[in-house]
Amino acid sequence: MQALELKSDSLDGIIKIPETHKEWYGKILKVIFLGEIYPKSINIDAEKAELEHFFDQFNSDFTGLSFNRDEANER
Repeated sequence: MQALELKSDSLDGIIKIPETHKEWYGKILKVIFLGEIYPKSINIDAEKAELEHFFDQFNSDFTGLSFNRDEANER
């Protein structure tokens, strides 16, 4: 059995086989449909507000802490 994978829109029950694959024209075909799931439209402002709310919960005060690069890189 030969196989061909392509993406195509269906319009009124018709799926067009591109001309680049015209060797498939007129053949009896076994078809398996795999539909793509598209995400719902994203509200950017709501997403941003949700992320800001999430990260606002993780406040850390680093006042008074010092960082020593040499000490951090010691092996």
